[in-house]
Amino acid sequence: MRRIYYEVRELEEAKTILRNMAPPAKIETLPTRQTLGRFTAEEILANRSVPHYIAAAYDGYAIDASLTHGASEGHPLELTHYRMVSTGDALEFHETCVIPLEDVIDSGDKKLIFKAFAEGTNVRQIGEDVIKGDLVVPAKHLLEPMDIALLLAAGVYEVPVLRKPLVLLIPTGDEVRPPEQTLKEGEIAETNSVFITSELKDYFDFITVPPIPNNVDALKSVIESYYHDVDIIATIAGSSYGERDVTTNLLTQQGLNSELGERQQLYVHGINIKPGKPTILASYQGKPFIGFPGFPVSTWVVVKFVLATLIESYYGFLPQCWQQGKALTGRKIPSEGGSIEFVRGVVGTAAPQKGTVFMPLNRGAGVMSSVVRANGVLTISANSEGFSEENQVELLMRYADWPLLVASDDIALKFFLSDLRKRGVFINYVFTGSSTALELLRKNLAAAAGAHLLCPDGSYNVCMAPVNAIKVPFVKRQQGFMVPPGNPKGIKSVEDLARPDVVFVNRDRGSGTRILLDYLLGLKGLKPDTIKGYDHEEFSHLRVGMCVASGLADVGLGIKSAADVLGLDFIPVTEEEYDLFFLPDYATLAEAVSDLINSEAFRLRLSNMGGYRSIG
Repeated sequence: MRRIYYEVRELEEAKTILRNMAPPAKIETLPTRQTLGRFTAEEILANRSVPHYIAAAYDGYAIDASLTHGASEGHPLELTHYRMVSTGDALEFHETCVIPLEDVIDSGDKKLIFKAFAEGTNVRQIGEDVIKGDLVVPAKHLLEPMDIALLLAAGVYEVPVLRKPLVLLIPTGDEVRPPEQTLKEGEIAETNSVFITSELKDYFDFITVPPIPNNVDALKSVIESYYHDVDIIATIAGSSYGERDVTTNLLTQQGLNSELGERQQLYVHGINIKPGKPTILASYQGKPFIGFPGFPVSTWVVVKFVLATLIESYYGFLPQCWQQGKALTGRKIPSEGGSIEFVRGVVGTAAPQKGTVFMPLNRGAGVMSSVVRANGVLTISANSEGFSEENQVELLMRYADWPLLVASDDIALKFFLSDLRKRGVFINYVFTGSSTALELLRKNLAAAAGAHLLCPDGSYNVCMAPVNAIKVPFVKRQQGFMVPPGNPKGIKSVEDLARPDVVFVNRDRGSGTRILLDYLLGLKGLKPDTIKGYDHEEFSHLRVGMCVASGLADVGLGIKSAADVLGLDFIPVTEEEYDLFFLPDYATLAEAVSDLINSEAFRLRLSNMGGYRSIG
């Protein structure tokens, strides 16, 4: 019986082999405007804050918010000491809010307001979108139009990206001709190369040569001409078994005696699929070699359902299209109604009994980073008041099969998650504060949580973490007071926060830093209402630091690395423990995370960041 194939493999086995055939990643640096559709090689940091000045977020009247206090429907106040501004105008230091035009009523020669406005209303603070030194996009991130817009806004004009592997594509066959040529009887238009190069142009660059005859020496000659310049060698047709199957002949009996064939290895000769069986996967002088079938539909099957594993191995993941799906809301999502609202958010897997969970992001119309980070968009109808927690909703989403991490804000964690992507481990994440993160994990509404929650007994996290969760110690980090360079107010201890000449900026309720502050105040018998600025909340360490750097506050409690990024002085208060927790269903993920935490590469990264050290 004639042997048709040498090494027939099942589909999944062939995919595994192909995955391991990916060439080593190469990096090139391109102008940001030329990186659309490319994958980042490293995480990208902002070179300037967005916005870089305090700006009006609305057309209206810029005013000191304190001048509006006491206004109500029954007791309107006359608007005084205001300035007309347009969206994007710079605000002066004393202008702490912007009153929209529609909220002001003309009454003769007076302008009346019927409600009070809080400080910061309709104001875009410095770094509201991105803060200088913060991570804009992680490694292994597919750059899309809004990514490029945000990078340029953040002063990033060049980006290191993964270079597209260069493929030598060789059509074979005595009967094939360029499709533009007039065909004689028995001749076939060579169109497979057109399909392959068009279908894979986003992932590979190609050198496509004219069709060569069924001759091993001719095939060898073409390969030798381009061998040193390309990353992958691919042929079209000639992959079965017979006198005319030039690819098979090159890689087997006849090819073994060739000059270049001394180190070749045939991994797959035939995949148990239909169509597409006559497919070759091999190594040729250390370079990946792919033999595509000759029939167009067979080639289509191989490209669509087999080659994706090579792409995923090289780039880290396969881009997904937006598609309609269902998820549970991880928190309450209110809406004022009256208009259709598109809420950007992060979607990911949680406990199996909960499925997919959606967590909303910043809803500001000027926050480009919310689009960059979002992998889910929830539409709220005009007549809806929104959704409560654990409502099942329909939304557009992608990458929803990646695990969901909810965590307290941490700079080292952002870099760590980027490093995980380089290892092929992808996690969707959103910062929520320590208390919220652990509560969501207790409710099975996340796969993992990150927290630095101070417990009453002085330990961290164990008082609120689920008892069955897998604990992975992450880092030790310094918490302290961030103050302007030179510490002009002479801040030394928590007692100084209660001085009448000191303005404080706080973290959000439920955050580990806020809980730490309240603990410190309690030790000294200080009440929150004695601290000017206690109710001024920001949702990240960098945002707290930016308020100090911009002069909106004299001091804030946060981590040393944030102070270092912003050029602020730092007064140490305590060292705290930041831990990661995983549901038992994600034990494999916890193991991968632990491996990277304990690696020398991550220890080195921590040593180069201010205020961090390894727990181990």
